[in-house]
Order: sequence, then C-alpha cells, then structure tokens
Amino acid sequence: MASTSKFKVTGLTHGVSSCVPPVAVVGGTSITTLERLPALSAAQRRTSAAAPAWHPSQQAWVTVQGSHCGYCQNGMMAHAADLPATAKNLSKDQLRTAMHGHLCRCGTYPRILTATQQAAVVMAKAGA
Repeated sequence: MASTSKFKVTGLTHGVSSCVPPVAVVGGTSITTLERLPALSAAQRRTSAAAPAWHPSQQAWVTVQGSHCGYCQNGMMAHAADLPATAKNLSKDQLRTAMHGHLCRCGTYPRILTATQQAAVVMAKAGA
C-alpha cells in the first residue's frame, strides 16, 4: 500500500492511500505527509514547531526501531498518527485490524504495533 496522507474532503479529515484519490479531488485541500507530522503535533499541542522534534508516532518508531527497510514507514506512521486518542486502549489484535492494508516487507509487525501503541498513549496524554 502506498503512503497514507491526510486530506479534507467535504468536511472530513481522514487518512487515505496517496495513490487512490485523483488530483482533482484533493486540489485546494490540506495534505499532511510524514514530513509535516512534527508541525501537526506542535499545532495540536499548541507549541512551537521546534518543540516536538518528531510526532509521537515518529518518535515511537525510532524508540522501538519499528522499521528495518523503510518500505512501509511513511504509510504506517501517517496511519498511526491518524488513529484516535482511544487507540491507547486498543489490544494488539484491534491495532492489527486498524492498521490493516499496510504491507511490511521485512516483517517487523510486532515492533510496529508496539510503536503504534506507544504513540497512541503519548497522543492521548497530549490531547491530540
């Protein structure tokens, strides 16, 4: 699955695969990519963009060494950032379901799920 980006369509903000929507659908909308996640995190926490060096999903991936080759990294991190704060209470099976559709070529799914859970806890505490 390709990278997931957030964009707003008819009042809804949600993550979608970047290869799915035609350009005409996302024209004039705000798109958040992996590179924009730190600024998104800063806005949600009402801090300067430099305050959180990384978004909680990015920091968790680094902490638990979530990826090996990086093939799935953009899509999974962006998808994890899009999970609601209630994700901190999700079991690993529920997280697997929530993250369904992403392909990890090197098989680091257990570390990815751990990172996603850690990020959800941090985001919930921050009110993101």
